[in-house]
Amino acid sequence: MNPFANFELNSFIADVGTNPFSVFWFLFDNGGFFLLGMIVIIYAVLGWLQYARERCKRTRKYIVLQLNIPKENEQSMKAVEKIFVQLQGAANTPTFTEKWWDGWLQESFSFEIASTGGHIRFFVHLPEYYHDLVEAAIYAQYPDAEIFQVEDYTEEINTLMIEKKKIETWGAEMQLTKADWIPIRNYERFEHSLNGVYVDPMASILEVMSRLEPGEQIWFQVLITPMDPDEELKFRTDGNKNILKISNRDKLYGVSYASKKNALDVMTDAPIKALEIAGDQVFGSLTGDAAKDSSVVDKSLFLVEPERDLVKGIDAKVSQIVHKAKIRFIYIARKEQYQEFKGRRAVLGALFQYNGPNFLQQGRITTTNLQNYPFYGGEYIFPKYRMKRRRIKILRAYKSRDWQRGENFGHVFGVDELASLYHFPILEVRAPFVTKAETKRVEPPHQLETEPLEQNILPTEEEAEKNLSEEPAPQALPQEMEPGIPISVSGQAPQAPPAPQPQPTQPTQPTQSPQSPPPGAPPPNLPFV
Repeated sequence: MNPFANFELNSFIADVGTNPFSVFWFLFDNGGFFLLGMIVIIYAVLGWLQYARERCKRTRKYIVLQLNIPKENEQSMKAVEKIFVQLQGAANTPTFTEKWWDGWLQESFSFEIASTGGHIRFFVHLPEYYHDLVEAAIYAQYPDAEIFQVEDYTEEINTLMIEKKKIETWGAEMQLTKADWIPIRNYERFEHSLNGVYVDPMASILEVMSRLEPGEQIWFQVLITPMDPDEELKFRTDGNKNILKISNRDKLYGVSYASKKNALDVMTDAPIKALEIAGDQVFGSLTGDAAKDSSVVDKSLFLVEPERDLVKGIDAKVSQIVHKAKIRFIYIARKEQYQEFKGRRAVLGALFQYNGPNFLQQGRITTTNLQNYPFYGGEYIFPKYRMKRRRIKILRAYKSRDWQRGENFGHVFGVDELASLYHFPILEVRAPFVTKAETKRVEPPHQLETEPLEQNILPTEEEAEKNLSEEPAPQALPQEMEPGIPISVSGQAPQAPPAPQPQPTQPTQPTQSPQSPPPGAPPPNLPFV
């Protein structure tokens, strides 16, 4: 029954009037106060939650690690994929008190690449108490890597430089155009199926970064946040439901996804189910399946190649470890050196290589491009002021490494997709100015003798007092001393030492014997034995 069936607008206007304040008071007096009170309570609770989260963020201490991978790096993307898998150990489900009172927020790990004047470096921004977790994950895959703590490279750029027009920036936060359970193109799709040659998509990004001149910078960021177990289960459930939806198996057999059974396993039963349907049509159904709608067809046997690849990609993504992630990049240059097409188009073109079943594109409100405004003509409303505010907003979001800033709280990526977006240069990539480890780290021999830790190499207090007592007391010097003249203990100048007497020189040749040799005999100084 429609409650507004007997509603008459004319009588309502006659009773209440056309004054908006009268209408508001009428609605408020007739139950509107309850709705308004609920809205106020909801916003108050959300405001407190945000305040508690910001308070929790300020109590955490973060560090920046620089990563130098060996020059002859022969590891594949699988090594980086295992590093991202190990980050799942930081996932946590907060209690009611931790969430609503303490404001606990899931920590993030920011994997970044920065090019300063063509010099490329790899960084990781992380909470200090997860230092050992990240180092162990990297050393497990790259034993010869160099990892050391450095200052935050983003501190040299601030928003005041943008306001004073000392620098020009262009940045964006990349978004997925389709549902999160649809994958992008990962590193396995960049390998040739016949000759096995792998084409690294990151080589294009590194090549762009290596061509920068002094005064130009490009920052690239992959902000990874481990997912809550409940959110991860919901993501897998949605992905598997859509696999069944693509093949119409949810309508045909009434299959409902159970979290313990994979949707691809359900689809492998298609030939058996087809034989069962054929048998039911010929011999009759014993279970009442003939009552089902015969117009619904099982499409799993008739999927074209792109649809099969999509189903395989979705199943592979929901079957692995996934994280929430945000992809940001910023191009920074001096005002006289700024080239938008050099920093913007080149990086976007390199990121478009990952477009496959799903697509990466720049966000609508998280980019410095005003042409992506939701309505026509929005780019002409205070363009200079809004452009400056967007640049400041993106720079602050990058420097804060906060997954709450931006259009949304991030998209879901599999570890293979994250390894494709961020990995270290492989042996085939010849980026000229990438910082790499020139030496290998080796461990000392296990038979090397070392001093025991309990041995005290410093003297004890008794030994120090004994050594002091054995030292002779210093003698007092006279009060009056002439500079440059040594004074003896008696106060008188010492006598000059006697001059050395000359010694007679010895003859170099032996003297002849007074007796002369007999006639015909050889001289006595011949070297005969």
